[in-house]
Amino acid sequence: RKRYIGAAVEFGDVSYLLIGPSEVLVDYNSTTYKLYFSHYQTPSVGFHLRLDYERNSFYDLVGGSITLFKEW
Repeated sequence: RKRYIGAAVEFGDVSYLLIGPSEVLVDYNSTTYKLYFSHYQTPSVGFHLRLDYERNSFYDLVGGSITLFKEW
């Protein structure tokens, strides 16, 4: 076990009700793409990278994370 690569696509409808002086129903489609990469430096230590891209009718969101891990 040395490296893992993965990908995901998430899609669906998002709906919620905003409460305030007047109620507003927010309803839109959203699609998210994710890439994953894990690498073991030693048999029990490594790092994990994740990149995200979300697209919907209101905004585009790009993000990522780097995680260091140790198994025991």
